[in-house]
Amino acid sequence: MSEKSGDEINERAGWWVSEICDRCKHYNVDNSLPMKGGQKCAAFPDGIPDEIWLGKNDHTKPYPGDHGIQFEKAE
Repeated sequence: MSEKSGDEINERAGWWVSEICDRCKHYNVDNSLPMKGGQKCAAFPDGIPDEIWLGKNDHTKPYPGDHGIQFEKAE
């Protein structure tokens, strides 16, 4: 994992629920993992990128490292 600045860590720590990820059928939270990596999904099994988790990218188009899996609305 890359080093994060204090501002990036604090920004992410304030987002316990992602408006994008929480509505996706691929989302799977693992509370046994630390903050970066605890939020994961089929596309990002090692942790959802901040850009997607924080709603800066809706992941409806391919994103680097997403294994060909994009957002699909949960039923």
